[in-house]
Amino acid sequence: MYQTVYHVGDLSKKRQKPNLSYEGNTLSVSVHPKEWSKIAKKGGNVYKLTNPSANWFSATKANEKKATEWALQNGYIKSAVLYTLSWTDEETEDTFSTTFDNLEDAQAEFDYMEEDEGRNSKLTKTNQGLVLDKKGIHWWKRTFTSSPKTANLELIGNFVFLWFAEANEYDGVWWDEMLDIARLSAPRGGIYHVGK
Repeated sequence: MYQTVYHVGDLSKKRQKPNLSYEGNTLSVSVHPKEWSKIAKKGGNVYKLTNPSANWFSATKANEKKATEWALQNGYIKSAVLYTLSWTDEETEDTFSTTFDNLEDAQAEFDYMEEDEGRNSKLTKTNQGLVLDKKGIHWWKRTFTSSPKTANLELIGNFVFLWFAEANEYDGVWWDEMLDIARLSAPRGGIYHVGK
């Protein structure tokens, strides 16, 4: 795995809590700083960070299972019945969806959608899914400015890597994604313990 990575931004300022970030509370890094700058739409200095003994937790399918089981056992996430609201915008024909962990909120949003002309909405029950538990909610509140209610399955699936890596003293998490600026994709990482 990589011993030298790059951060695009400004390390001299105190880091502000983001509204949302796939890298959570880690420092975002890449091995392709120019491309990453375009994808993340960030300007600033390019910092070269080197750690000859870097210990990465790789965000693979096998490790996702391991990290998810760990997060379930350690109070970050829990199983829950979920409700998915999906709708199609008749003008653009784009389909969207959002997930709720309680029927009351899902029904209220569905009723609102039904009143709005030009939308074809549908509410479905999912037998089982994952939602934030106490430790996950606490982590979210200290990491982001957005509400924990904005957590969705994709984000939770991504964050299990971060929780596991931090608790098990990895230097960071690495997502070995394809380099494709048009698809907003690049190999990237998130590191803890800068300057350690």
